[in-house]
Amino acid sequence: MQKVYQVCYRKGADKIVKLAQVRKAKGMTQAQLSAVSGVHRVTIARYECGMCYPNLATIERLADALGVPIDEIVDKKAG
Repeated sequence: MQKVYQVCYRKGADKIVKLAQVRKAKGMTQAQLSAVSGVHRVTIARYECGMCYPNLATIERLADALGVPIDEIVDKKAG
């Protein structure tokens, strides 16, 4: 699977604040989530610390890899 290197957009980066929380609850490392989702580990780290925000397709890939609905990793109230 080809890794996704996403251009980071600062606007809205706070909306995915629950990604790290859900990933850790599932017992996964960033490297493991990267391997399953195809999203580069550094990109996942940037999402988790709020440096950038993924597009919808990437959010779907991450949610699928974690086995959760999108609502579990995206905070609709943020931003």
